[in-house]
Amino acid sequence: MSDPVVLIGTSGSIVNCNAAATRLFEAGDGISAADQRLRFADAAAERAYSDATLVCGTSDAGGEIHSFVAPRPSGNRPYIVSLRPIPALGGRDNADLPDRRIASVLVGIRDPEIFGGIDPALLAESYELSPAEIDLAVAMHGGATVREIAARRGVAITTVRTQLYALMGKMYVNRQIDLIRLLQQYRSPF
Repeated sequence: MSDPVVLIGTSGSIVNCNAAATRLFEAGDGISAADQRLRFADAAAERAYSDATLVCGTSDAGGEIHSFVAPRPSGNRPYIVSLRPIPALGGRDNADLPDRRIASVLVGIRDPEIFGGIDPALLAESYELSPAEIDLAVAMHGGATVREIAARRGVAITTVRTQLYALMGKMYVNRQIDLIRLLQQYRSPF
């Protein structure tokens, strides 16, 4: 998992977070974990987070995702923060069951400064691609040009173009821009 993910407990405290979240907190660029709580340097982001956790923590929150941006003191592009409620065990129809949730909200944080790559395993599972085609798809999604890929591999540009056309055919697209749009669907989930 490449994106920071934080589980927020029913009391509003941090229950768990992945290594990417820990690194983000240590970087100190607008989001931190203080007193077991998720904190934002920007006041508007702090309010948006508070409002979203209140909505996500209600029994009628459903599965709706609440997102907002969190500006960074460094001036880099703002984080994209998304909160998803975690439903109680048994659902709404079982009001007599105790709420056995450890966490009530899942918080995902996307850093636009860090390029989120595609998941080669998902791509390979979806299409019958050769290792070279998967490598080409990853490079194309990362913004590399045919010329750059050919130079990196030490092959002719026509070789890479031939692989590109084969890749596009296997993925049922006719234009390079459509390939890139389709590859966006294979980003690693957070």
